[in-house]
Amino acid sequence: MNCPVCANDLQPTQVGTVTVDVCVGGCGGMWFDNFELQKFDEPHEYAHELLVRVAVRQGLPVDNTQKRRCPKCEDMAMMRHFFSARRRVEVDECPHCGGLWLDAGELALIREEHQNEREREMA
Repeated sequence: MNCPVCANDLQPTQVGTVTVDVCVGGCGGMWFDNFELQKFDEPHEYAHELLVRVAVRQGLPVDNTQKRRCPKCEDMAMMRHFFSARRRVEVDECPHCGGLWLDAGELALIREEHQNEREREMA
């Protein structure tokens, strides 16, 4: 798969039982198939260091206003929305396959929002 931001090859990265596709050496974004992000979105859940600190190519121009295409469905434009009611992080979601694209650093911000599922439900 290719990165929807910089067209770099996404590197499949095994984290526990989940394979996350990461743009290593490019824009630093990552692709989560449907329901995969839920396994990493809280600080107590294991997330390989590579997912939290992705190697990013410095000086790479990234246009955050551009519509992104799903790296899995290719011809499908993703929808941008806030990840939670706290409105700190915008994610791109494919309306066809339900996968989520996170830009560099967004996983760390999401992991800071809630300590656990109970706290998430109360927010």
